[in-house]
Amino acid sequence: MRIALMCFMVVLSLAFGRSAHADSDLDNGPLHLDFKVDAPDHKGPVASGSMEMEPQHSTKFQVEPSGPGKMSLEFFSRIHHDGTVAVYVGYEEIGPKGEKVSWEPAMQGKRGAPISATIRAGQVERTITVTVR
Repeated sequence: MRIALMCFMVVLSLAFGRSAHADSDLDNGPLHLDFKVDAPDHKGPVASGSMEMEPQHSTKFQVEPSGPGKMSLEFFSRIHHDGTVAVYVGYEEIGPKGEKVSWEPAMQGKRGAPISATIRAGQVERTITVTVR
């Protein structure tokens, strides 16, 4: 009984050890993330940029929108075993009249291909497009 329990524990530790190692292999190296925020009533992107970020880490920063107001974006990325990339976005915008848009889209797609999400709230419509390389 004791030998069987010890063998079971060894098998479990090997299985979990491999699983953790496989996840770390997927997360090696920084990701390059390009983003843009579009609005139908605005010429060109409301905001755009690019950055390097580590998988499994979030990056938050203030963005200078092309019009009046303030914008804050937070990105979190995760690479899945099948090679797809999940991107979670924390989006907050305060318009020139104090109107607020808070939004937390989750998107998933292939690395190198643009993925996007759209929000419509009252008079406000925004589309965020992200490409992870």
